Amino acid sequence: MLASSIPFLALLALASAVSARDKWYHPRDHPVHDLFKRQAPALTPGSPEWVASYPAAPLTAASVSAIPAAWLAALDAATKAGLIPSIAPATLVNGAPTYSGQNSIGPEICSSTGQCRGDPTLEVWDAPDGKVAVSFDDGPLPTSGPLYDFLKQNNQHATHFFIGSNVRDNYAMCKRAYDELNDEIGVHTWSHQYTTSLSNEVIVGELGYTMQIIAECTGGRLPKWWRPPYGDSDNRVRAIAYHVFGGTCAIWNHDTDDWELDQPNTTVTAAGIAANLQTWYAGAKHPGLMILEHELSTQSVQAFIDNYPLIKTNGWDARGVADVFGATYYLNAVNNTTPVVPLAVAAVAAVPSSLPGTAVTSSTAAATATASGTPSGAGLTTTATPKSSKNGAVGLRGSSSLLAVVMGSIVVGAAALM
Repeated sequence: MLASSIPFLALLALASAVSARDKWYHPRDHPVHDLFKRQAPALTPGSPEWVASYPAAPLTAASVSAIPAAWLAALDAATKAGLIPSIAPATLVNGAPTYSGQNSIGPEICSSTGQCRGDPTLEVWDAPDGKVAVSFDDGPLPTSGPLYDFLKQNNQHATHFFIGSNVRDNYAMCKRAYDELNDEIGVHTWSHQYTTSLSNEVIVGELGYTMQIIAECTGGRLPKWWRPPYGDSDNRVRAIAYHVFGGTCAIWNHDTDDWELDQPNTTVTAAGIAANLQTWYAGAKHPGLMILEHELSTQSVQAFIDNYPLIKTNGWDARGVADVFGATYYLNAVNNTTPVVPLAVAAVAAVPSSLPGTAVTSSTAAATATASGTPSGAGLTTTATPKSSKNGAVGLRGSSSLLAVVMGSIVVGAAALM
């Protein structure tokens, strides 16, 4: 299968660079669907056998040999098509990504750790005017339960950027976010590493395994949105996410630092977070707010709950990330309740112009970025305040193009994705 598919993948990689954003989902013959096609009977999600079928975290160079060949073939095709910049992985110096002898915030690299905003077709930082994009990183975890209770009680939808290995270890909580809350599930990589420090192949594993396991939690839905851990991305990482997996990167324009609340010797306090949120919510509504928050600890969850009333009292329209942009949650479904479209590899049927069950079509990242006031073009350096990463280094914290699908057949109801 692999040998015969490589020329096809290379051809479509070129076509997708031009036209992928013109449709609500990737064409049926896009290589992403081949990437996530199961070849063996599906294991029961949550079972010990299912858990064991996924890799240990963190992924390393030694993990590459087990990465599905179709994913690596898609990377190879995109690279040969000139879609992946030739940028060497960053080196971590005291926890901060560095590029020896190079300008990390110049247009060639455009490191988001240095506050450089990338091509708005591939990445967003600001919500549209008057809107708050509600999102939480690092779940699912046992500490997610009280947050989910609160969101349900207040009929508040959000986007959950899940760590893939956390989904593996807390599958029931992932199902709750999807089934009970009907919330959007996005990608926060498999093992929460600085993506710019990884090889192209390991990045593919970090994104691919996470998309695969989320698809198993969501009835075959392939995540469209992703967030890099620590907000650490550059032109190379963005291109891999977009051209191999169809992923749109969502960063943020305000950081609560709430992940530090349960850390030893932290100087971050609940009162300090409350003061910042009060200032942000009482401020101008241009651009809208993309605030970094976490379901990582009891304290971070409580910080959101305590300050949630500020959103309403200050007149903000609060939704999940995809919803604030009028975009789809997933590559092959509008959201959690609309049908999943089965897309066969190499199908030549015309691609529908809208999703079944809705009149809404996805906005392009470029259009939404322009509407929210984000200038177009790569290499835009901003003045947003950086934050400390987990190990104390100065950086950003946080973590979808076509997902080349799952190592086996993902069953959507009675039908398998093909």
